[in-house]
Amino acid sequence: VTFLMQETCLRPLAIFMVLLLLLLLMLCVWEAFHCCCCGTKPSSTVPEVEQLINGKERMDEVLRRKSIKFLGEEWKEGTTSNMEIEEKIMRSWDVSHIEENLDLVDQVVQIMQDYPGLILHIKAFTITKLDKRQKSEVVDLVRGAFAKDFRDDFPYERMDLELAYAHGRVLSLKRLLGHKHISHRRIRTSLEHGKERKMVLELEIPQG
Repeated sequence: VTFLMQETCLRPLAIFMVLLLLLLLMLCVWEAFHCCCCGTKPSSTVPEVEQLINGKERMDEVLRRKSIKFLGEEWKEGTTSNMEIEEKIMRSWDVSHIEENLDLVDQVVQIMQDYPGLILHIKAFTITKLDKRQKSEVVDLVRGAFAKDFRDDFPYERMDLELAYAHGRVLSLKRLLGHKHISHRRIRTSLEHGKERKMVLELEIPQG
């Protein structure tokens, strides 16, 4: 500092050297920060892929021992009020209505939290297939139950007329996962008609 304050011909050179040292110091700090934040892994290796494969294997192991279960869809017109029928319909696709399902869902959530790059594919199957030729009262009851159950959480979702029960099961699980902080962007769904009511969960590794 004393040298810089002296009026000599070397003063400009000294100032330049000080500025250069400061610049080098800033570059060193930036490099250290970059290494800490981004790591030093070579760009040609992607260890995250191995983590995703491990997560998929872990999920498959859980699902070999457990599966999500649902109540039956059966009900008869005229045996109870429309409100009670709608409540029964909603219970038939409600994942949380059967307590055993909650433990499985918690395990799914834990795996998805451990491996945030995974995508969950929910495939719902139903044995009940609606169509427009059925009594309008039947379709209206299912539509009413669907709207009552999902209009607040999924206001833009339109009920799949043929596979309404499968659609309800998908949204019920999707809503529950959302409440457990799993982004809906990490979930894709499909609906199918089959010989049994069930739900298949598959973890997928995003492509590209």
